Amino acid sequence: MIKPQELYKWIQTRYEFYDQKEGKYCGEKYTKRVFKDAQIYFKLAEKEIEKLYNLAIAQNIISLNEKDKEIIKAINKFKDKENRIATELNNKKVKLNIKKIFKDKNKRNPLFVKFIENNKDTIFTAITDNKTKSLYTFKENDTWLFYEDDLIEII
Repeated sequence: MIKPQELYKWIQTRYEFYDQKEGKYCGEKYTKRVFKDAQIYFKLAEKEIEKLYNLAIAQNIISLNEKDKEIIKAINKFKDKENRIATELNNKKVKLNIKKIFKDKNKRNPLFVKFIENNKDTIFTAITDNKTKSLYTFKENDTWLFYEDDLIEII
């Protein structure tokens, strides 16, 4: 008997075949054709093909490649940060975590960079932002927002 994962991979390969044939992504355009091809190739009834295909998806036996796993991990990390209320450093003295901040290529706004450079040794009092509860700002200057790992607690 064919394994659900084997059928799933074969069907994905057929979708790729039709995409290449047209020279573009075709979405669901060839779904009926792909499943008909699978019936012929595996010598199984339509219902059996659909059952095995759906089983492969339901059991999550389709392995993700490493890039997909990294993307999912990054999305989940971002969601975790966005849903968390920033309280750990609230009203505590902090410095900017310069290395961490400049690792993020999205944080290259010239005004932000200037603020970071001018305040690399400044000690601030972190406070949870009133509007964006997952981020901090500073009592001394509430212009910019920071994640917890952008800050280093001063003890």
